[in-house]
Amino acid sequence: MTLALLVLALLPLVSFVLILPFVWPHRSQVALALIVWQVGIAGLFVALAPGWWSGLYAAAAMYQIINLLRVRRGAIQVDFLRRASLRAIKYLTVAQSVFAVVAIFQQNSHLTLKQMAIVVVTAQLLGALMMALSTAKHLKSTKTLQATQHYADKDLPSISVLIPARNETEELHACLDALVASDYPKLEILVLDDCSQERRTPEIIRGYANKGVRFVAGKAPDESWLAKNFAYQQLVEASSGDLLVFCGVDLTMAPGALRELVTTLLEKEKTMLSVLPHNQPPDDWRSYLLQPVRYGWELSLPRRPFNRPPVLSSCFIIDRTALEQAGGFKAACRSVSPESYLARSSVRGDKYSFVRSNLLVSHKNLAEQRSTGLRLRYPQLHRRIELVAFLSVIELLVLVLPLPLSLIIAWHGAWLLAVAGLVSTVLLMFVALQITAVMYGRFRPLAVALAPLLPLVDLWLLNKSMLAYEFGRVEWKDRNICLPVMRQETTTAN
Repeated sequence: MTLALLVLALLPLVSFVLILPFVWPHRSQVALALIVWQVGIAGLFVALAPGWWSGLYAAAAMYQIINLLRVRRGAIQVDFLRRASLRAIKYLTVAQSVFAVVAIFQQNSHLTLKQMAIVVVTAQLLGALMMALSTAKHLKSTKTLQATQHYADKDLPSISVLIPARNETEELHACLDALVASDYPKLEILVLDDCSQERRTPEIIRGYANKGVRFVAGKAPDESWLAKNFAYQQLVEASSGDLLVFCGVDLTMAPGALRELVTTLLEKEKTMLSVLPHNQPPDDWRSYLLQPVRYGWELSLPRRPFNRPPVLSSCFIIDRTALEQAGGFKAACRSVSPESYLARSSVRGDKYSFVRSNLLVSHKNLAEQRSTGLRLRYPQLHRRIELVAFLSVIELLVLVLPLPLSLIIAWHGAWLLAVAGLVSTVLLMFVALQITAVMYGRFRPLAVALAPLLPLVDLWLLNKSMLAYEFGRVEWKDRNICLPVMRQETTTAN
């Protein structure tokens, strides 16, 4: 048995044949053969050593197969496809070999279920504790905006509020009604019609001309740009403000919101702020499973050590000079979250802050939340299949299994371990409670009750996003954004 498992630890190395120079021209046929090979060795491993490690081995084989299917499809640039495929094969093969070696060690050392559970529960507890501490720290450092200084109108910088709009109706009305009621003295509002497919959107924008709203006719982007980023760039070129505020049509602002944003920027001596708005409580309970996941990734992980500060696209304000020094939106022309690139650029000089404001309200519906999740999740992992595999395993072990594993351990009489697992569950619930309370302004029992399902929802979003980008369509405002996103990036945004 040990010899058979040792052979299975080495068999995944066969996948490296794909990247040999004389094999690559025949990659479609070879990839098909390797798919059959992966199915065979994974099935044999599960049959010989059923258990946790064979399950992980089979999971790694599944992502190997996805990578091989990507090779057969050949929908991205050949050079980039070869590099990306080799990288995925390398890491996934190492993972398969490690899982097989651990299975051999477990069999020969006769590890008990309790000993294995100690390792897993410890990892769960450390992960939950890290998330709880990170969430508490982020929420403490992003207290609701409360400006302590007052600036006379003449001392305030000019600002431009820049809004890209495409196929919008009622939300656009609400957004513009709120903006024209602003008490900010040096304000211009520009709305770009991003090649809407119907005439209603430009008509709405032009209807506010007598209230100071400028209409900008958008141009179609070329293949090197994502449409939203190109719309932002056009708005920047058409604007004149010292400070630039970017927001979507699903956001409404109280009359004093812009003054509060600018005052906070000046007080903190920053060049960029990203705002976590108050969220309108949803009508559909499923929204409690989507939006908290998005906010959770920004708030519950230690981001600053990795120069990855929390940021949201709902609303952000940036100094024009800082934007130009970062290369403008051209530097992130294919990024699905150009605001993340700008935040990373600003945080290097301690010129960026992530803040909360109750004067800004987000009205994103369920369909928009789902679309945003699918659009963002795979690119957030740099479109790397092996990172999706790694994160999926971590989420499953650390976020999904604490509660069911605690119940299993308690059934076997290991009460101390069961309590440790329950502590992990309580900490994760605490994270969900904090995030939903910040989002909706108060405790939402239904949101907390659904919290145990959030990791499963994120697993679904992450893997669905990967499959959509690699094999299907990812639509944003009725446009397929797969092609520009999946092109090899040569800009500084990476």
